Amino acid sequence: MSHQRLRKAAPELLEAAKAALRMLLNGAESDGKVRTEVVQGLVAAIERADPAVLDPEISLVMTHASYDLLRQEVNQYAKQDRLGTTLSTLVHQNVRLTKQRVYLTLRIDRPALLRRLRTIMDRATHTRQTRRAFERMVEQLDKEALNKSPLIRLAEASL
Repeated sequence: MSHQRLRKAAPELLEAAKAALRMLLNGAESDGKVRTEVVQGLVAAIERADPAVLDPEISLVMTHASYDLLRQEVNQYAKQDRLGTTLSTLVHQNVRLTKQRVYLTLRIDRPALLRRLRTIMDRATHTRQTRRAFERMVEQLDKEALNKSPLIRLAEASL
């Protein structure tokens, strides 16, 4: 987001955040309808500020050796069911190769695929380097996608 756009949107975002905080402090946290309205108000303010603020993607960075191992493991599970086939397709299509690194970008709005990928990486144990890389990526998936509250994601996106 540009500085100019941020300056224009700041008052509206601040007002939406204050209204949400007031509602939550007045005991609205127990009412699901009020909570939904608060989240919708915040989302609307963020969308008006910059439609691309909420980025539901996670980027995993790995070496070529780790990516080759991941591809092999995913291809083995691709034959089992439709979810495995979809995951295999995503792993092959959403990759950017550079000279030294591989960047795998996945959307976080499909938790079943991310859980399957996490399980595959958690079970793959080949070399010491790839094991450490997979442990790091599993931790990143847990922290940034699977175990993160949508409200926390929304708050981070608005900052």
